[in-house]
Amino acid sequence: MAQEVACSLSDSCIRRVVGLYPTVEHIGQTPNGVRLFPVMTWYRQAHSIAAAALSTVPGPLIDAAAFFYLKNAGYLDPSAEGMSAMRALLHRRVPHSALTLAWHEMKELRKLDTNKYSSFENRTLLFMGVGDAWNRPKEPEIVMDLMPSA
Repeated sequence: MAQEVACSLSDSCIRRVVGLYPTVEHIGQTPNGVRLFPVMTWYRQAHSIAAAALSTVPGPLIDAAAFFYLKNAGYLDPSAEGMSAMRALLHRRVPHSALTLAWHEMKELRKLDTNKYSSFENRTLLFMGVGDAWNRPKEPEIVMDLMPSA
């Protein structure tokens, strides 16, 4: 995503592009992509309906259930801001939008167009994890071949 935004800017605006554990290309072919794409294809609507149902539960009841769960899981007392953020995430549009975006990324993120990135490749820093299931096997080596100045 950072690379796509950087491509839309003039070269003089870009100081550095940093990717923390990025999936640079073919996200649908990663171990997680292969496993999750079919689930996201049929699960988006079901998850949206479940979130819509949860969003009708009164806030104090959700707070009590979350507080009980978090305390039993060994977490510290959640802050009021944290509880508010959790309720916002239960809004029916939030999970549906997140799953839709992830589905599109898996479907549409394909081969990296290195011509787009060549002008700022030397200002690109990518931190890639060995064994990261959001990367194909040998992804760091593939990216190093595609973007040798990064």
